[in-house]
Amino acid sequence: PRCVRGVSQKVLERAAQAGVKAAWKVVPGSAGDVLLAEVRSGSFDHLVIGNSGRGTLARWLLGSVMNEVVEHSQVPVTVVP
Repeated sequence: PRCVRGVSQKVLERAAQAGVKAAWKVVPGSAGDVLLAEVRSGSFDHLVIGNSGRGTLARWLLGSVMNEVVEHSQVPVTVVP
């Protein structure tokens, strides 16, 4: 969707300004499975994942993705609030 493209462009521009090589990709599927598959593809040497400070249900759902990725990732993972 158009809104995703706008956000992704801003993120990529900020990363470039900071001298960080970044990529943005929208892939259908379970978030944890997709992230771990991308890591296994060998395209990344580090993964940065957000940890939302939302309500209990969102924290439970997103937390499970974060935990799965942190526990099973083959590269270092940085979790940011």
